[in-house]
Amino acid sequence: KATVSVLYWLEMKVPLLVLLGCCAGALGGAHFRVIDCPSTGTGSGCSYRNTNAIDELVSLFFQADVPAGEVGAFTCRNGAMTYCHRRYASSDDGSSGDCFFILPAGQQFDCTVEGSIYFINSRAAAMSGAGMLDTVTDIACRGASCSYTNAGGTDMWVAQAFEAQAAGTNRMSCSYGSVEVCVYSVGNSIGGYSCNYILPAGATVTCRVDEGNFRTLSSAGVPFGGAYLSASAQEEGGWDCPKVAYPLPSVCDCSYTNTHTDRDLVVVVTATTIDEDFDAFHCYFYYGGANVCAWGSNNNDKGNTGGCYFILPPGERFVCSMQWGAASFSMSTALMAGGTLFPGAA
Repeated sequence: KATVSVLYWLEMKVPLLVLLGCCAGALGGAHFRVIDCPSTGTGSGCSYRNTNAIDELVSLFFQADVPAGEVGAFTCRNGAMTYCHRRYASSDDGSSGDCFFILPAGQQFDCTVEGSIYFINSRAAAMSGAGMLDTVTDIACRGASCSYTNAGGTDMWVAQAFEAQAAGTNRMSCSYGSVEVCVYSVGNSIGGYSCNYILPAGATVTCRVDEGNFRTLSSAGVPFGGAYLSASAQEEGGWDCPKVAYPLPSVCDCSYTNTHTDRDLVVVVTATTIDEDFDAFHCYFYYGGANVCAWGSNNNDKGNTGGCYFILPPGERFVCSMQWGAASFSMSTALMAGGTLFPGAA
C-alpha cells in the first residue's frame, strides 16, 4: 500500500494560488475565496452560511487520514440536501475527494466529522444571482433500481448520499441518457459517498446497484429558477481532459480552457482504479483559485470508482494533475450549458 501524506498534496501537487486563493479576480468567471467550514486541517464540526443575496458555488477538497482499526467520515448538509458525504475504512487512508455544489442565497450547511479527515481547502465563489428556488423536492429514487423524472419545467440541482452495506464489492451508478452523473464502487461495507449534479427539465435519472447493496442516506433536489442545461446538451468538441482511455491508464497531466464567452461547460468525470495500487488525480481552476475535482483510492482494491461533477465558467482554465499510480477514465465530457451562472462572464 502506498503511503501518501497530506504534505505531498500540499507541497508537491497543489499550486500555491489554489491553496492561498491569491489570484481571485484575475481572469475567469469564478472568483473563489477561503471559507472556514471545514477549516484546513483535521476537521471538526462546523457551519457555514451564505449571507449574500446571491447563490454561491462551494468546493471542499479533502483526504482520508484514518488510523488503523478506525473509521473516518464526514457529512455536510442543509436539511434534506446532503451536499458532501464520505466514509472511509482505515485501509482507505490517503484516499481523496472533492465536493462541488451550489449553496442558495441565505442558506446554511452544517458539517459533522467522525474520526480523522484532513481538509486541504474549502472555497466559495459568488454566482451571478439568486437562481435557486427555496423549495426542496424529494427525489423518490431509492433501492436497488429506481428512476425519477424531473417534470417540473425547470432544471434541478440534485444531491444524493449512499453507504455500502455488503462485504466485498459494492457498485452503483446513476445516469440520464448517456451521462453518468454518479458512479461509486468500493470493496468494503464501510464506504460512503455523495453526488451532486444538475438534472435537466424533462430528463429521467435512473439509478441501479450493479453489485452488493447500498443504503440511501438522502436524495433531494432544489429547482433552478429557469432552464440552464438541456437534457440533450451538445458535448464540447475536442474535450480531452482527462482523456478517456478505459481500461487503460491515463498518465498525462492535462488542461482545457473554456473559450466560450457566453456559456459554461458542465464537466462530468468518472475514474477507476485498474490495479491494486494507489491511483489518484486532482484538478483545479487556474485563475479562480480552487480545487474543483479530486478522486483517489488507496486501499489496493482494483475496480474502485468515483468521480467529479462541476461547472467550468467562460474564460477559466481547468488543469488536471495525475497523482501516484494511474487512474483510468471511463467518462470525461463537457456539456454546453445554455448560458452562464457567473458574474461578468458573458
